[in-house]
Amino acid sequence: MHPNTLRFRIAFLWALLSLGFIQHAVYHLAELHFGIDIAMKNATGEVPGMVHAFRLLVDLPCLLLLLLTLYVGGRVFYIVSLVWAGLLCLLNIYHAGITAVMEPGEISQIGLLLFVAAVNVLLVLELRRALKTI
Repeated sequence: MHPNTLRFRIAFLWALLSLGFIQHAVYHLAELHFGIDIAMKNATGEVPGMVHAFRLLVDLPCLLLLLLTLYVGGRVFYIVSLVWAGLLCLLNIYHAGITAVMEPGEISQIGLLLFVAAVNVLLVLELRRALKTI
């Protein structure tokens, strides 16, 4: 496989992960259309700092790694990417599983979370493949 093909495939998978995160939030917001109160218990009207931290540590690195994949290469970069993708993969598999158990009626969310987990597994496999070619 041509190195650029592998690089673009990895970048595309990072993009799909980011889109999956966005779609996950959109699904929650769409519940408002059906009169479902999406506010968390004890909500104060301010976004907690931990939510900002989670977004900065989970959402933003995917976009950063997407961009860097197009411009940076090398063994160290792919190792860092693989470690991050592996951690995200565990998080995404856990999130899909816990949602299926705790909210079995959320069929669209469960489907999306399973898709995101599958994309994440593919990303890990592609990053492993990239490391073997370096």
